[in-house]
Amino acid sequence: MVGFAQEHAHGAIEKGPLFKQDAAPSIERLPACNLKVQLEKLPAKARAHALRRMKEYGIGEHDLTCLHADQDGEMFFQCSDVPDEVIEDAAIEPLDAGASTMWDSGFTPSG
Repeated sequence: MVGFAQEHAHGAIEKGPLFKQDAAPSIERLPACNLKVQLEKLPAKARAHALRRMKEYGIGEHDLTCLHADQDGEMFFQCSDVPDEVIEDAAIEPLDAGASTMWDSGFTPSG
């Protein structure tokens, strides 16, 4: 997956987070990408929220290929151009018919 991210990033990939902890996040710090276009279209409050989230989460340039923002500035990942071989490599094998799960052991989620 790292190879895919490196091949699809915009220019050279910068190591580490885009926003330093001691600096205010700024849209100007983002390279040209779909996320930057999305953020530029958001109202100022939502844009500021998204940029704060990116700083909190330590978002790096390698994340920008699949990172998006909704109308409230909440961040989410959605990769639509991931090659089939990457998806197949990441596929989870189905459980055997006789395999037990945590639910079979009487586990109940706390809520």
